[in-house]
Amino acid sequence: RKLAGVLQDTSLFAGDVLLVDVVNRYNTWEFNGEKLVVVATTSWLGTRNPVLGAVLVAAGGLAVLLGMIYLVVVTMRPRKLGDLSLLSDADWERGM
Repeated sequence: RKLAGVLQDTSLFAGDVLLVDVVNRYNTWEFNGEKLVVVATTSWLGTRNPVLGAVLVAAGGLAVLLGMIYLVVVTMRPRKLGDLSLLSDADWERGM
């Protein structure tokens, strides 16, 4: 779907009539297509399902929180550059 317009401060009830002008900028008659107008309800998160938006916002918040925790840990206890003690002896024996 492509958002073409928004009805704000308007109450629609069953049986109400909406007049819509459809412009023929793309011919659909060549492949027996049709043009439709869909009137839908969306939440403040942009979807019909507010739970999906809330889950996505929560996942984004968790990612930001974990990123900040990682930044604090790396800033407080940085790894010494080229520290060979972090490599196992088995890696050296295999030629890695």
